[in-house]
Amino acid sequence: MAEVGRAAAAGTNPGPDTYAKLELVSARAPLQPEPFLLKAAIASRNGELDRAAELLQAARWRSPRSVAARYLLADVRIRQGNVASGLAEMAVLAQIVPGSSVQLVPALSSYAQQPGALKNLSEIIRINPRLKRPLLIALAADTSNADMILALSKSGPQNDSGSKAWQERLLKGFIDKGDYGRAYSIWRQFSDVPESGSPLLFNGEFRPLAAPPPFNWSFTSTSAGFAEPADGTLRVLYFGRTDAALAGQLLLLSPGRYALKTAVRGQIPEGVLEWTLACQPRGDVILRGDLGANAQTFAVPQANCPAQRLVLHGRAQDVPSDVDVRLGPVVIEPVRQ
Repeated sequence: MAEVGRAAAAGTNPGPDTYAKLELVSARAPLQPEPFLLKAAIASRNGELDRAAELLQAARWRSPRSVAARYLLADVRIRQGNVASGLAEMAVLAQIVPGSSVQLVPALSSYAQQPGALKNLSEIIRINPRLKRPLLIALAADTSNADMILALSKSGPQNDSGSKAWQERLLKGFIDKGDYGRAYSIWRQFSDVPESGSPLLFNGEFRPLAAPPPFNWSFTSTSAGFAEPADGTLRVLYFGRTDAALAGQLLLLSPGRYALKTAVRGQIPEGVLEWTLACQPRGDVILRGDLGANAQTFAVPQANCPAQRLVLHGRAQDVPSDVDVRLGPVVIEPVRQ
């Protein structure tokens, strides 16, 4: 090993005597992987990739948990053009070396653009399920990966507690591009919402559903107050000291007139809680109404309003007082002309 190290430091191959010693070690300790690793490294350095692969496979067979054997074999496979096989070796290596999955994700993301990548990436996720979440998060940065992401999400474990991160990142990408229809179609797949019967406002009863924002409710909890689902209603506790957005949802209303109705349990001082509805992406407000009103009508214009964001606001008061109320159900209905 020392002779090999000195040769490597000098940028040369080991001499004949060193090779002879390697053969002797192999004969006396046939189950040791080191001689095969060294010969493979030399063969790889000389461009003899097929021989290097054979030697590394022999080393890996002798020591399946050898980090060097897995790493060098992955490198050789990728240099041979067999990227899928190389990445599979890296997936196993990521299981052996804790925390190394992060280093593998960029390579997997780049490989995802290659023909036939879906089948191989699904197999890699099967080999190392811990790669699923970080890979999906990385792929979600580019909306062109949407079909790949949806297919890969069905590979490996299905009880992925980290699915919210990549789902929200992918949806945000489409929304930022203004492609609300595609975002809603993908969200519906995440949420198991049927294509027919799409409501004007989703989950007005504030049920604890798996559907993520933005087409389901998002809730806020800060020092200004909080909103949270409670027994089929929305409990709102607001302290009246600073303005706060407490809950919200993205809507896809067609042009026309509508009525927003909110059932309220409890007393709300005038001007403390209000709904706003603003066209997206420009932010033009088409509804601002006090929550104390029984019904609030509004009109969605024909132009520049492909989506709308509904937000429940708390408005700061000159003399702050706590407000603790229950809301729901919340309903949006079309208004006949």
